[in-house]
Amino acid sequence: MSAARAEYLRLCSEHHVKPLKVILKQFPQPAHGNGLDDLQHIKIDLSGANLPVKMCAVIGKVLQRDRSILSLRVADCYITEEGCLALCAFLADNTMLKGLSLKGNNLRTKAASALSTVLKRNKVIESLSLEWNSLGTDEDAFAMLMDGLAVNETLHHLDLRNNHITHVGARNLASALIQNRSLNELDLSWNNCGLVGGRFLLDCLQHNRSLAVMNVTGNSIPEDVASALAASLQRNVDRQQLESTYASQSQHLTNALDQEMTTKKKEISAMIDKLESQRSAFDAALESSQERIVELQQDVAQRSEEVACLRASQAASEAALRVSEQQSAQFRALAEQLQAELSEARDTHSEELKLEKQRFASLQAETKAAASQGSDEADALCAKIAELERCRKQLTSDVEGLQADKQNLQLRVQKMDNDFQSQRLAMEQRHTSVLQDQQQQSQDEMNRLRHNSSGREHGLQDQIRQAETKCTQMEQVGVLPAEHLKGHMAHVQQCSCSLFINLTISK
Repeated sequence: MSAARAEYLRLCSEHHVKPLKVILKQFPQPAHGNGLDDLQHIKIDLSGANLPVKMCAVIGKVLQRDRSILSLRVADCYITEEGCLALCAFLADNTMLKGLSLKGNNLRTKAASALSTVLKRNKVIESLSLEWNSLGTDEDAFAMLMDGLAVNETLHHLDLRNNHITHVGARNLASALIQNRSLNELDLSWNNCGLVGGRFLLDCLQHNRSLAVMNVTGNSIPEDVASALAASLQRNVDRQQLESTYASQSQHLTNALDQEMTTKKKEISAMIDKLESQRSAFDAALESSQERIVELQQDVAQRSEEVACLRASQAASEAALRVSEQQSAQFRALAEQLQAELSEARDTHSEELKLEKQRFASLQAETKAAASQGSDEADALCAKIAELERCRKQLTSDVEGLQADKQNLQLRVQKMDNDFQSQRLAMEQRHTSVLQDQQQQSQDEMNRLRHNSSGREHGLQDQIRQAETKCTQMEQVGVLPAEHLKGHMAHVQQCSCSLFINLTISK
């Protein structure tokens, strides 16, 4: 059993009213076994049924409680105004009923007031048929009905045929139509609007934009007014078509815009996600770059310290280089001085050799003159001459040794100069470590020279002592004059002293 049928039977039992078969037929029974209504939406047609007031109240309650009934037709049932009041009391707050037909029920004042309340409060009704009633006989009641029509926002079709509506009712209807924005079809045929009512309706169409169909047949409206009404209605139709076209286009554009907005939102979202990922990558790269910058700054600071140390080392090396250059200049000056002294000593020794040769020649002449004095003296003199010749050779060899030592010293000085130049170039590349090595080598070379010089000094001193001894012996023998031997010894001592001084300075 359907919910509406069960509700109807229950309400009939409560109000002690016998259920009507014509009503029960309007509620279809569900198929066996599923317990669900086959028809979700029901249209009830009670035309010609005899409906007492209590039955109207039961129907109103069913309509209020059941959400499956969409349409109710109570035509030619003579429900009277009390029945209409009982029905409308529950229709005012109904939320499902779309269509209502109360044709041929002789509705008047009270019914008009009840219908006005329904139009004011009901928010779903779309079609209302009130033909073949007497709503226009009471102008005040009809004005109340029109007040409800003026504020209604859902009604699209209104049928007021044969309701004895005069030009006063037409005026009230026109006032309601000026305010109403939902009504599309209005049937006023077979009323008594007349010329004045027609003009009221024509004037209201200057403000109403929703009404598209109005039937005014049988209202004694002149043809020109009727034509004007038709033209106004046609303008509304054209306007509605334009508005419909505009609405469809607007809806189409709105849909396209919504789709475009959705697409753009997706693109923007994807772009935002991409930007977020790029931003994360950029932040990571920036963080790593900052760490790298800090490392580079630390490296630069360390390199700066190393450069500062290298510059300090370079400055020290340059200072040491300048000192070495000064020492080299001093060495060169000493070598030149030693070369000059050796040249002077060679010249002096050559002159002395010439003098000795001359003296030897004179001595040889004297020896020949004295050869007659005896063979013993001749032998002694030959021995002395041999000894002198040996001394001369010894002195010559000593001079040659001194010259060789001079050449060796020059070669060593030149070698030291070359070594110093190469060491200076290498020192500029190796800086502090090379300078230390060069200083160590120079120290070793100086120690070697000092050792060699000390050896030569001892050798020269021994030679000088030997020469002094030989000169003393020759002076005692009388081969050479004492003054010549003393001068020669003084010269030898002077040369040895100058050589010793030079060696000491070089040390």
